[in-house]
Amino acid sequence: MAAMGTQILVVDEHATIRETLNRLFKGTDLQVVAEAANAEDAVREALRPDVDIVLLDLMMRGDGIEVLRRIKRERPELPVLIYSSYESTTSLANAFVLRAHGYLAKGISSAELMKSIRSAAAGATSWDARQLQEITKALAPPDSLSAQGMP
Repeated sequence: MAAMGTQILVVDEHATIRETLNRLFKGTDLQVVAEAANAEDAVREALRPDVDIVLLDLMMRGDGIEVLRRIKRERPELPVLIYSSYESTTSLANAFVLRAHGYLAKGISSAELMKSIRSAAAGATSWDARQLQEITKALAPPDSLSAQGMP
């Protein structure tokens, strides 16, 4: 019998976060089918055929951006949502360039988190306007604004 709903890999070094997400999704169309607390386990678990989407915290034992890079190299079609309490312009830009489906703050509501997971699993992205503006600035060539006569 085929699994129903969206099958999630949760990558977070904190067991409490992984346990909380398991409880949050219980009884919904979202199901945690794999967990990882470090970079090596995250990449290995992302290769499982039953994983439909990865919820990835960048802060872990090992480089979270490198985990994203390795997952996308092995399974380019697999949606990956960054789920982190830490956001920098550099991490936003790196996640965007590596084709993450969005960058979610851990402080968002459970309803917004679940909506974003469902959306990403369907192929959509969850980047907000402020994030895209920061990413655009970070990725713009240094002289591009002055070349256009901008201060």
